[in-house]
Amino acid sequence: MESTWFTKFRSYLWPIVLYKTQGNLNHDLELTLYRGNLLLDADRVNYSFGTLHKVMRGAIQQIQMSGGDFSRVLILGYGGGSAAKIIHEEFNANAQIVGVDADEKVIDLASKYFYVNGVELVHDDAFEFVNQVRQTGDTYSLLIVDLFINEHSPNYHVTQLDAFRSILAEHGKMIINTMLDSLEFKDLESKLRELKISYTTWDKVEGNRVILI
Repeated sequence: MESTWFTKFRSYLWPIVLYKTQGNLNHDLELTLYRGNLLLDADRVNYSFGTLHKVMRGAIQQIQMSGGDFSRVLILGYGGGSAAKIIHEEFNANAQIVGVDADEKVIDLASKYFYVNGVELVHDDAFEFVNQVRQTGDTYSLLIVDLFINEHSPNYHVTQLDAFRSILAEHGKMIINTMLDSLEFKDLESKLRELKISYTTWDKVEGNRVILI
């Protein structure tokens, strides 16, 4: 896939879809050129390097300001690697990052066109992977949960949230990115309170509601 200088010029006027394919989770995936930048999109939302990049940069900055440690990072829902690129280029160039994605097509596109430098990519279901980590006793200083199929994120169960917490190192931090409506988000907050998990919220990018733990 190549884009000419004229295509890049036109991308400053409107988004240009360069390539479209079917993901393994029954959703369309698009490589879109916009303002000279290559984006990974689903058919209704941005997966990497567009709006999602703004969300991740803002959330990670909040983690950094709260004393976050970026030495060992697990990203559930890797996409094209927006979060990994931000961490390596802006916070810790030596961060050990594991990226998990259930869609093998997403991993293939990330490997060919986006950011995978110094990242261990794993094709697996996020919850299955977390259970495997729990069995090994491994922990991470930062867990980023960015699980979406299009604009839909899971309705996390209390047991899943507790599993996320269990693989955090001492003083570890967690980011949960959602596009939940107000009632769904309140339900998520109630589950966190049930688990006695301290958190703050961040919603500076319209459409996204982020939990910071």
